[in-house]
Amino acid sequence: MEALTSRNIHRGSIYDAASFFYSRVGYNPKFMSHLKLHHLCYYAQAWHLVYFDIPLIHDYFEAWNEGAICQRLWRSIYKRGFKFIEEYGNTHTSPYTEEQVKLLLKVEKAYGRYDGNFLRNLVCKEDPWIIAEKGYYEENEWLYIISLESMKEYYSKHPMPNV
Repeated sequence: MEALTSRNIHRGSIYDAASFFYSRVGYNPKFMSHLKLHHLCYYAQAWHLVYFDIPLIHDYFEAWNEGAICQRLWRSIYKRGFKFIEEYGNTHTSPYTEEQVKLLLKVEKAYGRYDGNFLRNLVCKEDPWIIAEKGYYEENEWLYIISLESMKEYYSKHPMPNV
């Protein structure tokens, strides 16, 4: 893939990535659980870091028991359901370049055939989640943020599955 620079790339929100993947199943919650959606977005972030050296999403992921979870997306789905993602997708145009879309499609091909539980179990065996799950203490609270550095380092050493 051609190298993108910060001048010609869009760092979107978690909702941009979630809308991309959810729209691929026709906004049908029968084909996309919240866990699967989180993990597709997580892997999109990881592989975007590997290929382009720039985050795809300006939101962060945390190591939860449920796997790699973006709290902002989790709260939105919890409060408003999947309908929120559909409405977001219908009112916002895709911010992604052609090269970014190609990568998102590769991520979907590699991970999209699995359900949310499988993806959760996979993420929880990988170093970025394991490191973050230990947590760190900052400003009177424990944080479990999966660092961009650990994601890039880990996934740059492991091939994307079956693509």
